Amino acid sequence: MITGRTIFLSLAFFSATGTCMEGIGLESTTQKVEKLKVEIDDLQKQIDALKAQVPEDEKGATLAPASPYVNGERWALGMEYLFWETRVEGTEFAYSNNAPSSAIPINGQVFAVKPGWTSGIRISGAKFFEFDRWSLQSSFTMLRPDGSLGTSSTFGSARIPLRGVLLSNTFLDTAKASYALQYYDLEVNVGKDFYVSNALSFRPSVGVKALWFDQTLTTRYSGGDSLGLDTVSLVDVSDMWGMGPEFGVSSGWFLGLGFKMLASGRVALPFGYVNSTHDEKHSRIPAERFYMKEQKHQFNPMVQGRIAGAWSGYVNKKQQYIEVSFGYDFAYFFDYNEFIEITDVSAQRFQLADGNVSMQGIGLQVAVSF
Repeated sequence: MITGRTIFLSLAFFSATGTCMEGIGLESTTQKVEKLKVEIDDLQKQIDALKAQVPEDEKGATLAPASPYVNGERWALGMEYLFWETRVEGTEFAYSNNAPSSAIPINGQVFAVKPGWTSGIRISGAKFFEFDRWSLQSSFTMLRPDGSLGTSSTFGSARIPLRGVLLSNTFLDTAKASYALQYYDLEVNVGKDFYVSNALSFRPSVGVKALWFDQTLTTRYSGGDSLGLDTVSLVDVSDMWGMGPEFGVSSGWFLGLGFKMLASGRVALPFGYVNSTHDEKHSRIPAERFYMKEQKHQFNPMVQGRIAGAWSGYVNKKQQYIEVSFGYDFAYFFDYNEFIEITDVSAQRFQLADGNVSMQGIGLQVAVSF
């Protein structure tokens, strides 16, 4: 017989059982939530690591080593030691004749100053933006090549001048010349990195280049049938300053283990001011003086490039990125030698040499981003 007491006790039992089961379920859900939080944190760490992974499986940069910087907006500084050879057109100053005379027939060779290998320096800087992989880069190059050459007559031969007005159709005992160039190059460009594949990147750029190109050729003639113990000195100056647009592209080919090949090329068209002077003096006769000056504005195109092998890696808990490269540099300057040349001594006519200048050599660069 079911009484009210029995029904009450049954309801109380089921109510207590439900409450107990509800507590058990709540406890299980809390544990699951905590477990999911731990798993989410682990996944977030893995995602952050994948975001910073580069094609060489290095971590800590949003771009491959072709654009060196770690996460976020960063700066980079670099310095390159240059060891270049310079060649200049239009520095001929004398020629030889195998007979002690300046009269035809002539059988000999031409003497020209050839600057040797010279040390230089290039300092570079960059600002890398996180937005869409843009970067602003700049560099300053300084090189001061020089060279000299002298030649003297030997028994049965002569040296004949090629420069100037004061000496013509005569032979000399000695002819000496020295050449000096002060070359400064400042460029600023903006560009963006693109990946063709996981092992190849390109960075086209556009910018502005400023050039200072100051040349001096000093020549000294002495002895011979007309000078005797006297000398004639000549100083030719060709100074150029210009500024203009520059277009370039650089690329990186990633080989693995931090090693890569780098290549870059640039074309610039500076519009500049050219100041050329020619000054001749006789050592004993002050009236024997010839001075000429020419000034003009013109475009002076130039091209330059670099091919290098490099290694890069991270230091200081992957907060700084270091790159060391060694390669071949070259530059070619069109019509940068504007020495005044005398074309007709009797009529004293002259023209500008319009000689080209070339530079080539090796460079060792160290760059770091922070």
